[in-house]
Amino acid sequence: MKITITDDATNEIVKTMYCPAKWHTSQVKEGQTLHKGNYPKDVYTYNGTTFDLINNDVINKQTDRTLINSLSRSMRKAGLNTEHHITNLNTRLNCYNAIDQAAGRARMRLVSQGLLIDLEYTEVANQVQAWRNAGSIEADAPRAINDDWRIEKGQTIEQAAQDVENIKAVWDDALMQIRNLRLKGKSAIDNAQPSQFNQVAEQYINELENLSIASV
Repeated sequence: MKITITDDATNEIVKTMYCPAKWHTSQVKEGQTLHKGNYPKDVYTYNGTTFDLINNDVINKQTDRTLINSLSRSMRKAGLNTEHHITNLNTRLNCYNAIDQAAGRARMRLVSQGLLIDLEYTEVANQVQAWRNAGSIEADAPRAINDDWRIEKGQTIEQAAQDVENIKAVWDDALMQIRNLRLKGKSAIDNAQPSQFNQVAEQYINELENLSIASV
């Protein structure tokens, strides 16, 4: 259950939290009152009797945040890893993480839509490279370039292999561009003063966000 705790003397909203009913009493200090319900202080004020909304803009932001948090919890319960999006760039660690996240989004733009397609690309490229190393004998062509899709596309085995190699070249070049920007950004943070963290991190985050990458 979501609860809200207020200060009796000032009517200040102290905190909101999820808490099982059996633990409610342990959460309330002397001079505080527990209320059932979700009344975060960035959305509500308390007048000693009722909770009043601050304004609609704040409500909309809080609603968006609530939906995102709920979706993240559902994804984690389903076994999917979700990153916490960093927006506060006031520490070196936050800047490192925010730059890494921007690089991750850039890598996601590189591949066609679909979960774990990058693993498919890697496996196919490895199969083709092993086939090349063994002499590119057509009869020994791996399934990656010798399956039903190739026949439907009307390609020879060699053409299919060259397609894979061309995609890998584009993939590798884009990954190195992203890596270069990511590491340059983190190095720049290392050399920045705390007052410069936000500006420096935003520079490299924006470069990663605006990096022109052709999806493969």
